[in-house]
Amino acid sequence: MKKQSIYIAILGVLSLQACKKDRETKPGTIVYKTVNATMEYNHPVLVDIDNNGDTDFHFFAVKGEDEEAERTYLTVYSEIGSGNKIVVRNEAVEDDWGFWAKSFDKDTEISATTPNEYKWNSNLTTAFLLITEMVNDEPDRFGPWLDKQNGYLAVQFRKGDNTHFGWIRLSHINGTDKIKIEDYAYNPVAGQAIRAGQK
Repeated sequence: MKKQSIYIAILGVLSLQACKKDRETKPGTIVYKTVNATMEYNHPVLVDIDNNGDTDFHFFAVKGEDEEAERTYLTVYSEIGSGNKIVVRNEAVEDDWGFWAKSFDKDTEISATTPNEYKWNSNLTTAFLLITEMVNDEPDRFGPWLDKQNGYLAVQFRKGDNTHFGWIRLSHINGTDKIKIEDYAYNPVAGQAIRAGQK
C-alpha cells in the first residue's frame, strides 16, 4: 500500500510538471500578451513587456496650452535608464520636445535596421502618437496615429545584457483623444527580428 501511495504521488508531481511546461513559452516561440486598455488624459497605460514586474513603456496623455491653443498630447516613452527604445521620425516636433512614433503595417519586419527617415529613439525621448489642438472650441487632430486602426509600434527592450525586438498594437478611437493598447509581442531570441503582428 505504501509503494502504491508513493507511486501515485510521483505520478501527481510528474503531471503537475507537465502542466507547468505546457504553460511556459517554448524556446524560440514568440511571447504574446493581450492588453485591451485605453490611454486617455488622467488614465495612463503601463506596459511590462517581459512580465518581470518593471514597466517598460509608459502610454500617457498630457495637456498644455499657450497663447495660440490648448493641446492634448498622446505620447509614449520608455522607462528612464532602461535602454528600451521606440522607432521615431528623424525630425523633432514641438520645439524638440519629442518625435513622431512610426506606425508600422502588419508583417513589416522590426529589427535593428529602421526605415528611411526613421531611427530608434534615445532613452529619454518622448514619442508622439497624436496631438489635438483646440482652435475656436473645435478639435484639430493630427499625427501618425490619427484614425489609425491596428497600427504597430516597433519597440526594443533590454533583458539583462540582451536586446529584444517586439511590437505593441495600437488603435486610435476615432473622434477622441484616446488610443487603445490592444496587445503586444516580442521575440525571446535576443537580437532576432519580429514581424509586426507576429504571434
